[in-house]
Amino acid sequence: MIIREEAQHFIMIAQHDHGRLSGDIASSIKSSYFIDEMMRDTVIQTIYEHDRGWIKLDETPIWHDAASRPFTFEDYPIAPKLHFYGLGIDEVEEMSPYGGLLCCMHFSSFELLRQTDQEDCVAFCAREDERQVRLREQLGSLNEEALTAHFKILQFCDDLSLYVCLNDAGATKEEEHPWFSGGFKHADYFTGRSDGVLLARWLNEEEIRVTPEVFASSFQTTLPYKRVAKEDIERSGIHDAYYQSPMLEQRVKFA
Repeated sequence: MIIREEAQHFIMIAQHDHGRLSGDIASSIKSSYFIDEMMRDTVIQTIYEHDRGWIKLDETPIWHDAASRPFTFEDYPIAPKLHFYGLGIDEVEEMSPYGGLLCCMHFSSFELLRQTDQEDCVAFCAREDERQVRLREQLGSLNEEALTAHFKILQFCDDLSLYVCLNDAGATKEEEHPWFSGGFKHADYFTGRSDGVLLARWLNEEEIRVTPEVFASSFQTTLPYKRVAKEDIERSGIHDAYYQSPMLEQRVKFA
């Protein structure tokens, strides 16, 4: 679950809905970035589905007592999170071995998993490293340039969707979530430079501009979310308060 906190409410966005927004973004990226046009549809499907491991976890939001808010994707208990990461990659692999490889590369690249000696994280990375070897053998000769490009596209679409989810609509650069105020970290592929900067900026409460230009044309999409009242959580608990809150939609236009 992706969480933004307001004075009297929590904005709650399911990870799979964030994934759907990522897929909408991928669908509008200039075709030339995909290099291998034959793989474009597979890559876009993978980006749509990359966070499907969260579907079951987000069905039952749980409360973080120490933080006085629901658990988010960042601090959700590690053991169940990694278990469902693996299940989600399994499901994407069933759809497409190439998609499974991309998802495996994505999740096992997380610095917080790679830079710890915590047993669950070490075991997860080892399993996913083995998966990469197996899928590469299964897929045979790969266009490594295209694979790298597709991995970068997945990472960028994930980040840009998170930019929408983690920021209040219309946020100024000074108000933005710190992950993005200086630009996107997975931008080198789109800027053509290792030190290149790709920026997103809210033009108003609906429109976002990304520079340099990566989209074939402007496009509009929606992001489902729930605005859950804190008093409802206090009265009914996080589960009931979440399910009793209506589903809303945020309109987003990439200009």
